[in-house]
Amino acid sequence: MTSGRPRWSRSLAFWVPLAALVTGALVTVFSSVAGAGNCAVDVGPGGLPPEAPDAVCYQLVRTMSERVGLVTAVATVIVVLTMVAVSRMARGSEMARGPG
Repeated sequence: MTSGRPRWSRSLAFWVPLAALVTGALVTVFSSVAGAGNCAVDVGPGGLPPEAPDAVCYQLVRTMSERVGLVTAVATVIVVLTMVAVSRMARGSEMARGPG
């Protein structure tokens, strides 16, 4: 049995959140890895770090990475839905003009 919604609507309802989730997760991971290097402690003269890595710095990097990932996911949804709308508007204007 099928619902009253068209097939493309169900497909869009699946792929847009999936694209946002994947993009947001990738940005979160990559920004966390890239930012964590700034928290590293220089090695002392004996080859050992003079103190433990800064836990506050790692927490800040992780929090900021999560926020960047969330914003990226929201931006992905907005951009994809805008592209879909523009595509449908262009297709609708071609159909209204007719052949020729």
